[in-house]
Amino acid sequence: MNSENDIVLIGYPRSGMTWLQFILANLYFPDIEHDFSTIHKLIPSLDSEKEFKNINRVNPQFFKSHTVDYDCNTIIYIYRHVGDVLISFFHYFRKFYNLPDDFDAYLEKMGYGKDWRQHVSFYFHLYMKNMYGETFKNNKKVFFLRYENLVKEPEFWIESLKHWLGLKVKTMPIKGVMNLTSFDNMQNIEKEKGLNIYEGSNLGIPFIRKGKIGQWQFLPETQKAYIKEKNIKELKMLDYI
Repeated sequence: MNSENDIVLIGYPRSGMTWLQFILANLYFPDIEHDFSTIHKLIPSLDSEKEFKNINRVNPQFFKSHTVDYDCNTIIYIYRHVGDVLISFFHYFRKFYNLPDDFDAYLEKMGYGKDWRQHVSFYFHLYMKNMYGETFKNNKKVFFLRYENLVKEPEFWIESLKHWLGLKVKTMPIKGVMNLTSFDNMQNIEKEKGLNIYEGSNLGIPFIRKGKIGQWQFLPETQKAYIKEKNIKELKMLDYI
């Protein structure tokens, strides 16, 4: 990264980052038929040496990262309920790392969302500083995007994000972006063109899942109670409860 105009998408894994990449790629690069290859070329990962090394700069220049603290000026932070994140991450580990089908053991190993708690707390406080005009490193601008809101009202939140970014470039109409970035369409892209950058995965487990909200509420009562108990502070902070 070497431009103050760079925009970085940040979020804890399985919080909607790939969906957001598809949305921004279709919105700001409307003349391209997008798949997993194009979104990673246009919005490369700062966490991947391979992607970052092979970058060809475009305008606007987006990056993505799952890192807790990245030194950049403009951040779009996407977050999601820890329960649904844990479920989605579980299937991710099953797909790419052959994780045994033992959700209880997985929850214990993940500390019922320990890293998620650290991640969202850091960016929530950064966002609040931004909201109340406090001076902090690099005068960061932060757009705090709730995954569940994007699912419920995609047109409103895509338009809000576009307005906040204020980029003077050609864009695709919001309705067109919504059609091309529906979960059904992204699932079809995965089936027809593959994931491209991901290798050695279990093809029987999809990378793009249903994208539904509130799946954690169908877990056994004990698991739900532990997830809520361990994350109560952050869930209140983010107005989930």
